Amino acid sequence: KRAVNLRTLTMPRHDAWKDCEEVTPAISSLSKLQDLRLLAEDARIFRPILVGLQAPLVRLRLEMVDGNIQPMPLLSNFCNTLEDVRLDNLELSMDPPTFSCPKVTRLFLWHCFEPVLPVLMPIFPNVEVISINSGCDGISDRGESHEKLRKKNIAYQRKAQWRSLISLTRDDVGVYTLGLQ
Repeated sequence: KRAVNLRTLTMPRHDAWKDCEEVTPAISSLSKLQDLRLLAEDARIFRPILVGLQAPLVRLRLEMVDGNIQPMPLLSNFCNTLEDVRLDNLELSMDPPTFSCPKVTRLFLWHCFEPVLPVLMPIFPNVEVISINSGCDGISDRGESHEKLRKKNIAYQRKAQWRSLISLTRDDVGVYTLGLQ
């Protein structure tokens, strides 16, 4: 009961808490939480926590070793309040989004699979600062999949653009693949 006013929570990377039945309801009860950082070995831990949480999250960081979930649908509960999102080691969906997070101005994607603008732009239409590190070793790693993704990203920009983007940090392969016009 003392934590009902908690605004910031960091759950460290520790497999012990994934088996604790009290963790999900305890975090879900934090109705004033604004800043949440979850670190885990297995991304499946995040799903029940984020589905159950009804809080006005402004900042969210999800980091894991095994990114075996699609994180984007898990953001929908917070689409009207999120401003700062960081996803580490997660697989980004290729499916068209069904929601938007219009207040997100800062987006950080680290060691996520290559970004696809037809997914990222509709979810985060007003991003101002984006930092993406694909984890690729260099420009020589560019292969057919990078070429296809680049063409898809360039084609998508004929109908949508990040007009508010003021800062982009990217690795070499990522800058090429992103294909920003």
